[in-house]
Amino acid sequence: MSRILHTFIVIASVFLAVSDARLAAQEAAAAPPADTGPDEFQVAAAQPDGSQAGSSRRRRGRATTYKVIEVKDGGVVTGTVQYMGVVPKPRKIHVVKDHETCKQHPVEVPLMRVDAEHRVGEAVVYLADISAGKDWPKSDAKSTIDQKTCEFHPHVQVVRAKSPVEIVNSDPVAHNINASQRIFTLFNILQPQQGMKATQQFERPGLVNLKCNVHDWMQAYVHVAVHPYIVVTGDDGSFRLEGVPPGKYQLGVWQEYLGEQIFDVEVKPGETTQMDVVLKPKAGEEGTAEKTR
Repeated sequence: MSRILHTFIVIASVFLAVSDARLAAQEAAAAPPADTGPDEFQVAAAQPDGSQAGSSRRRRGRATTYKVIEVKDGGVVTGTVQYMGVVPKPRKIHVVKDHETCKQHPVEVPLMRVDAEHRVGEAVVYLADISAGKDWPKSDAKSTIDQKTCEFHPHVQVVRAKSPVEIVNSDPVAHNINASQRIFTLFNILQPQQGMKATQQFERPGLVNLKCNVHDWMQAYVHVAVHPYIVVTGDDGSFRLEGVPPGKYQLGVWQEYLGEQIFDVEVKPGETTQMDVVLKPKAGEEGTAEKTR
């Protein structure tokens, strides 16, 4: 019975892949421009301790093209991302198939990774409106999306636009990787056997959502960028952007539960700017972390 069920899942996944491929071809003609961000962002408000917290306003505009230039007297933006609100409860996972492989998957998945000092890991920090600056570092390494123990690894990552990305199935069960950007399906690849690999490219900058139709709890995020001023925060919420041309910018911070918020930052020639930002809770969730104790 389990073999019949597994065969049915594989056939269903193939059908989904073919259907999405046809849909992707239709959507390509109507694809949005590279700037696919929302019209409303968050901007910084000064706090008594010198940190910044988000508040809503219209954005100034986001660069959709990027020019590599020689950066003279570049500055550094460094700091931490923090969250003082109530941390949401983890998402509960119910493994209903491929138990031998997927049983190692955590039964709860955090929507926010916040440590005891309120620092936020796996947030993405970037200069939202920069249009010229340094080149990407030289590297022969490919970005990788691995499917292992019925999870995507890494959960959040940054990828250069139009660079090759290797997709791997490390599990002995079938997976498919369904990538979408807003309402547009980018690709849907079936990998029914362990060790299978495929290479794809993300053409447009912006947030890409990954999911597996075979195991619906699998989810991950890829941030596609045209410039190198973008990083994922460490477990301690830290980030560092180097070689930034002097000027005033919008510093974007994205987190999967809270979404995107924007903070003002000024970079001075040859100087290091400390930016300890505090993410704003969602509307209706303005309580502080102390209330959960």
